[in-house]
Amino acid sequence: MAAEVTGTTISADAPLMSAGLDSIGATELSNKISAHLNTELSPTLLFDHPSLRSIADALSVDHETEGVLELEFETTAQEPRDSVQRPQQSAKAQSTPAIVEAISSTLSDILGTTVATDAPLMSVGLDSISATEFTNALAEKFDTELPQTLMFDQPTIDAMAGFIAETTEAPISFTLPGGCNDPTALKELGLRAWTANSHWPVSRLAANELQGTSAAYGAFLAPDAFKADPVFFGISRTEARAMDPMAMLVLETTYGALSDSSSNSRAKLANAPIGFFLGAGGSTFSKGLETASGNATKAPSVYSATSGALSVLSGRLSYTLGLTGPCQTTDTACSSSLVAAHQAVSALKLGESPAAAVAGVGVLTVSVSVAFSAAGMLSALGRCHTFDRRADGYCRGEGCGAFYFSTEADDVAVSGTAVQQDGPSASLTAPNGTSQQRLIEAVKAGSGPSLEAHGTGTALGDPIEVCAYFLFL
Repeated sequence: MAAEVTGTTISADAPLMSAGLDSIGATELSNKISAHLNTELSPTLLFDHPSLRSIADALSVDHETEGVLELEFETTAQEPRDSVQRPQQSAKAQSTPAIVEAISSTLSDILGTTVATDAPLMSVGLDSISATEFTNALAEKFDTELPQTLMFDQPTIDAMAGFIAETTEAPISFTLPGGCNDPTALKELGLRAWTANSHWPVSRLAANELQGTSAAYGAFLAPDAFKADPVFFGISRTEARAMDPMAMLVLETTYGALSDSSSNSRAKLANAPIGFFLGAGGSTFSKGLETASGNATKAPSVYSATSGALSVLSGRLSYTLGLTGPCQTTDTACSSSLVAAHQAVSALKLGESPAAAVAGVGVLTVSVSVAFSAAGMLSALGRCHTFDRRADGYCRGEGCGAFYFSTEADDVAVSGTAVQQDGPSASLTAPNGTSQQRLIEAVKAGSGPSLEAHGTGTALGDPIEVCAYFLFL
C-alpha cells in the first residue's frame, strides 16, 4: 500500500517524509489504510507515527495488515551493509542485581530448574559439557570474554556476578585527541601527565590566519574522527555534508554509551523515555569548522537552517534513536558538560525520566581561537601551566564524551551536583571566589574526599580556585 503511493518500497523504520511522502501522499496513504481497516483514522496519523512500523504498532495491526502496509520487518534483524561502520562498543555493563538475574536465568534454561545464588554450581548437576555451554552463553549475553575456568574460579552465581561486574565496563564512550578512545588510554593520559597538544592541522587553516596570535596550538582529533558513516544513523550523505561536524560526533559517541548498556539495544531505544542532556559551546559552523571534517557547503540548502543550531545537536540524537525523554543542549562555557550532567540528575530525581544520557562536545575553529587569543586567554606556549608561576593561559582542545545512567543501575554513581553563577565579579569572565566556596559547600557533603581541579592555568583564575578549595580541605 505504501509502495503504491510512493512508487517505491519503503523499509519499516525509514521516516516516511524522508522517503518522498509529501502531505498529499500522506493523506492518500492514510485514506487507503482507513478504507482497508474500515475505520476512521486521525488525519495526523502519519505525522504522529512517522514510519510504517510505528503506524503498525499504533494500530495494533495483525499479520495480514502488516502485509498490506508492506512492512519490511526483516530489516531490523539484518546487519547494516558492509559499507556501514557501527560505532565501537565496549563490554556491556549492568548493575550487580541485574547480572545475578541474568546468570540465574541462563543457568535455569540449561538445567531446567532454579538454583540458589549461593549454591555451589558443581553440586547442581552441571557436567563439563554443560559447564562450557553455560560459560559461552554468559559470554554472549554480556558481550565479553570469559575464561573457561569461570565456574571453577567463581563457584556460585553471586561470585560469578561479582566477577562479571568487575570485568565489564561502565556505559561510557568518548573520542579524544591523541587516539584516546578507551578507558585505559584515558587513565594513562592522566597518570603520565601527557599532552596531546600540537600545531593546527594545515588542512584546517587558511594562509596567515594565525599570524600575530597565540592560537597556534591545540589538541586536535584525528581526521578519521570525522569520518563516521551517516547511513548507519539513517542520514543521507547530502545532509551529512551540510551538518555541523559536532553533530556526527555526538551521534556516534552517545550511541556508543547507550549501546554499552546491555538493556539498550537499538530496537529498545525507540520510544524509550530516556533523556538526553548535551553540553556544547556555541556552534560556529563556518569555513573553519566545515574544513575540520571535510564538509564544504558553498550555498544554502534545505539543511542549512538546522545544520548549526545548538538545539538540533541534542535533538537530532533523540530524533534518530526515538528517545522520548527530556532533551536539551546547554552552553555555559567551560562548565557546559557538568551542568548538563546536573540537569540529567535533576530530571531523574524529579521523575521526568528513568534514565538519561549525558554528553559533551567541542570542535575547534580558527575564528574562536583567534578571538580567545585577542582576549589574552590562551598560552603562547600551548601548555597549561596550572598552579604554576609560568601560567600564561590555557590551550584549547576538542573531543566528545558521553555516559548513560539510570535509576535502576549502579554502574555510574553520581554522589552530588550543584549549579551556581558567579554573580558580581571583577569582570564578565572572571571567577568569583566566594561563589565558588558556596558551590563546593553545596556538594561536598555527598561527594566524599576526592577533588578534581578545573585549573585554568591563568594568573587570575588559579589563585581564586585554590583559595576556594581551602573550605573543602
